Amino acid sequence: MTRPTARRLLHFAPELAVLHVLDAALRMAHAALHAEHPTLAGFVSPDEPPALARARRLAHDLVVLRRRAGRYRAEVTDAIEPSLPPEDD
Repeated sequence: MTRPTARRLLHFAPELAVLHVLDAALRMAHAALHAEHPTLAGFVSPDEPPALARARRLAHDLVVLRRRAGRYRAEVTDAIEPSLPPEDD
């Protein structure tokens, strides 16, 4: 089965457009946190500054939210694909 075009998919699930924008914003926020706090990828230090600790938690939450939104997007797409009417040529 071929995947529906973005336009057709958005017609039946318009929330996917917002989720696409959200995904881009979450990726940019994650990149900005890593740019501001290069040590985020390193080991946690018990004496790290509070802002770094907060950034570490936020970076984790961003990844979790992206994953959850991605799962929702996949489930919506899978659910509506069988009910899409045939495309006009």
